[in-house]
Amino acid sequence: MAIGISQWIGPLVRHNVYANSVLFQVAGRLSLEELDAATSPSRDSAFRLLVHLASVEDNYLSQVLGASRLFGQGPISSLEGLLAIVPQHHRRLVEYVTSSSDGDLERVVEFGFSNGARLRYPAWQLITQALMHSTQHRGELSILLSELGHPLPIDDLIVSLTEESGQPWPFKTT
Repeated sequence: MAIGISQWIGPLVRHNVYANSVLFQVAGRLSLEELDAATSPSRDSAFRLLVHLASVEDNYLSQVLGASRLFGQGPISSLEGLLAIVPQHHRRLVEYVTSSSDGDLERVVEFGFSNGARLRYPAWQLITQALMHSTQHRGELSILLSELGHPLPIDDLIVSLTEESGQPWPFKTT
């Protein structure tokens, strides 16, 4: 039985929102100074990587929606500022995906890159790219937060899929 884009992308988005919510909740237990002191392979600090993860995801979604960026009002310089915007972005992402038909997700969007290049992609590909980008950086941040004494719980997709199906996950997740 074939399934449409809207049927498979929904669980991926819900899992991404859950995993990012846990990430930002755990990161919120640390001070900005602690997050700034932890350097990552791809950014100057764990805080900058958190901002990058959220703002890039917001950029992809905003371009798909043809809407203003939530993170477009200048640089995020405080943990509180970052933590205030993330839930708004999560709601907007879930709302878009759950209200979209396969046709909506197949709609071609002109995407603008930071160097000025403009390329065209189906909306579902841009959303999928945003999710995969976040997954990569969550892995990086998981290591950094563990080194700071705040490990993340397991966030494997199969755990979310199992729970959504009403089945109990047979292993300890923390």
